[in-house]
Amino acid sequence: MVDQHGGLRVFLKDIIQSCLIILERFPRIQSAVDKFLLKVSLDCAPLNNEEISIMVDEKGLRNGETAARIACCEVFELLIEEGDDDLLENPIVCAGLWRSNHDDSPDVQKFCRKIWANHGKIPSVESVLLINADLSHDLLVVRTSAAKSLAHAISIYSDVDVATSRKLTEEVQAMYLSKLPAEEEPEKATTKLTLKKAPVEIPDEGIQIRLAIAVLFNQIAVQNRIPLQIIDGDTLLVSFLQFIIEHGSVDPNPEIRTEMCNAACSLVSSYGKNIVSTLADLFEGILARSPMKGESLVKFDNRHAGAVIMLGALGRHLGKDSPMLAKILNIQMEALKTPSESVQRAVSDCLSYIAQTLKTSTVAEETLEKLINDCLNAEKYGDRRGSAFGLSAFVKGLGIPCLKQHNVVTRLKEACSSGSISNRQGSLFAFECLADRLGLLFEPYIIGIVDVLLASFSHSSDHVRGAAQGATKVIMAKLSAHGVKQMLNPIIQALTSANAWKSRQEAIKMLGMMAHCAPKQLAASLPQIVPTLVEASFDAHPKVKEAAKTTMSEISGVIKNPEIAHLSPILLSALADPSNKTKDALEALLECEFMHSIDSPSLAIVIPILGRALKDRGADLKRKASAITGNMMSMVSDPKALSPYLATVVPGLKDCLLDPIPDVRASGAKALGTLYNGIGDGESSLQEVLKWLLNTLKGNDSPVERSG
Repeated sequence: MVDQHGGLRVFLKDIIQSCLIILERFPRIQSAVDKFLLKVSLDCAPLNNEEISIMVDEKGLRNGETAARIACCEVFELLIEEGDDDLLENPIVCAGLWRSNHDDSPDVQKFCRKIWANHGKIPSVESVLLINADLSHDLLVVRTSAAKSLAHAISIYSDVDVATSRKLTEEVQAMYLSKLPAEEEPEKATTKLTLKKAPVEIPDEGIQIRLAIAVLFNQIAVQNRIPLQIIDGDTLLVSFLQFIIEHGSVDPNPEIRTEMCNAACSLVSSYGKNIVSTLADLFEGILARSPMKGESLVKFDNRHAGAVIMLGALGRHLGKDSPMLAKILNIQMEALKTPSESVQRAVSDCLSYIAQTLKTSTVAEETLEKLINDCLNAEKYGDRRGSAFGLSAFVKGLGIPCLKQHNVVTRLKEACSSGSISNRQGSLFAFECLADRLGLLFEPYIIGIVDVLLASFSHSSDHVRGAAQGATKVIMAKLSAHGVKQMLNPIIQALTSANAWKSRQEAIKMLGMMAHCAPKQLAASLPQIVPTLVEASFDAHPKVKEAAKTTMSEISGVIKNPEIAHLSPILLSALADPSNKTKDALEALLECEFMHSIDSPSLAIVIPILGRALKDRGADLKRKASAITGNMMSMVSDPKALSPYLATVVPGLKDCLLDPIPDVRASGAKALGTLYNGIGDGESSLQEVLKWLLNTLKGNDSPVERSG
C-alpha cells in the first residue's frame, strides 16, 4: 500500500503511537495534533490490524487522558463517514467504540454516539463479550464505561433477544464469582496446646472488578428495559435479584455490598410493581432461612439485612390498606434494631416511602409514637440509634408539619434537658438524624435547640457528650448561610455566659466548624467572633485556651489575602501572646509588600493587634501601629470594610495624638486624617473625633496636647 505521501504509509503505526503519546503528555496542544492525525489517517486509509490495535488499546481508547480518547474517536468517526464501514464489523473496534459511547467525557460520547446513530446497528454479541475484560482494567474511567456499556447492551438485547441478554448476564455473573476471595477455613478443634498463629491478611485482588459489576447492575436498573417474561421457569429480574441476595449482599467488601443492595433496590423500585407477590415470596423465603452449614454468622446477617432492605423497597408499590404493607412495616421496624449503621440507614430509606403511603392512616401516628418512645427509652444503644434513623425517615415521609403536630422537637428537647442518660443520648441521636435527613427543612428548629446542645457538652456522661458532638457536626455541616448567621449570636452568648468549661470549649469548636461550612457568612461576622475568641484564649481552663487557639487557626483559613495568610502564624501568635509577640507582628506587617487588597477576614485578625499596640506604653509600638492603620486605607478594596473596627482603633489614635513624643503624635494624626478622608464623615465615631479635636484645641490643655 503506497499513499500520496510516498513512503509515509510504512510509518503510520509509529506516527499514530507518537501522536497519542504527545496527547497523553501535552493535552493542551490537542487541536494541532488532532488535525495532523486526522489528515494522515485519512490519507493512509484503510488502517491495518496493528494500527487499529494501537487506537483501541492503552494508548488509545483505554487511555486515561481524555484528549487521546477523543482523538481516536474522531479518527474512527471520520474513516467510517468516508465509507470504511468494515471498521464496525471488526469486533475489537466495535467493542472499543461501544464502550466509549458510555465514556465519562461528553466529548468522547459525542463522536461515538454520532457513529452509532448513523450506523443504526447494535453491537454484536462477540464484541460485547470482549468488553467484559475491561471490567478489571486499572483505570476507573475504563471500568465505569465498560460497566455502563455492558448494562446498555444487556438492556438492548432484552428487547430483541432475551436469551442473548441472559447469556451476557450469566457471563458477567460468572466473572463476579470467579473474582471472589477464597473463604477462610474454620480452625479445627484440637486438644494439643499450641501457639496461635497471627492471621495472614490475603489481599482481595478482585475488588475493582466486583465493584464495576455492581455498578453494571445499578445501570441495568436505570435502563428500565428488563423484560418480565418467563424464561426457563424464571424471569430475568428474579435471577438478577437472586444473584444479588446470594452473592452480592454477602460480599466481603462493604462498599460492594452497599452498591449491590442499592442496585437491587433500584431494580425492585423500577420493575417490582408488576410482580409484587413473586418478589415478596422471594424475600420472605430468604428471611425465613436458617444459616446454612458452614456459613458464617456475618454472611448470614448480611444476606438477611439485604433481603430486609429489598423488601422495604417493594413496600412502595403497595397501597396503604394492603396487609402485605403492614407486614413489611413490622419487619422494617425490627430491622432497625440491627446493630449496624449501614443497615439502619438503608432500612430507614425504605421507611420514608412507606410513611408516604401511610400518611393519613392511624398506623402512621402509632408508628411515629413508637419510634419516639424507642428512641428515648430503649435499653440498648443500637435500638436507640436505629429508632432515631427510623424517626427521621418517618418524619420525612409524613412531611415536616408532623414535627409540630406531634410536638416532636419539644419532647426531644425536654428529654435532652431533664431526662436520664439514655433519654438525653437518644434525643441527641434524633436531632442528628433529623438534621441529616431533612437538611434545610429542619433549620428553623435548630436555633431552639442550641442551648440544650451546648448544655449536653458539660454533662457528666461520656455517652451524652459523644452524642452531642456527633449531632453538632451534622447540624453545622447542614446549615445554610442564613442558618449560620442565626446560630452565631446564641453560640457567642453561650461562650461568654456558660459556667461549665466544657460548654465553653464546645461553643468555640462550633465556631471553628462554621469556618468550613459557610466561610462567606463567617467572614462577615468575624468582627464579633475574633474579640470573643481572643478573650477565650486567656480563659482560666487550659483546654478552653487550646480550643480558642485551634479555632483561630481554622478561622484564619477563610482569609483570601495571600500575604496575610502567609503571616497568619505570626499574627495568631500575637493574639495569643500580645505581651511578647505584638512587636514581631507589627514588624512583619511593615516589612510585607502587599500585592493584593486586604479582605474583611484579614482585618478581623489584624485590627485587634493594632488596637492593643495603639494603647501600649511603648512609643515604638504606637508609632508602628499608627503607620499600619493609616496605610490600611490604601490596602482595603472597600474603605467601608474598616467601619466595624473604628471603635477598636480610634480610641488608640486619640491617645497617640496626646502623646508627648512628636513622632507618635505625627503618625497618629496622619492615620486619623487618612481614615477620615477614606471613610468620610458619615461614621458617627469619626464625627465625635472631630468634635473632640475642636474642644481640645479650645481647651486649657497643655501645648503638647493642643499640638497633637
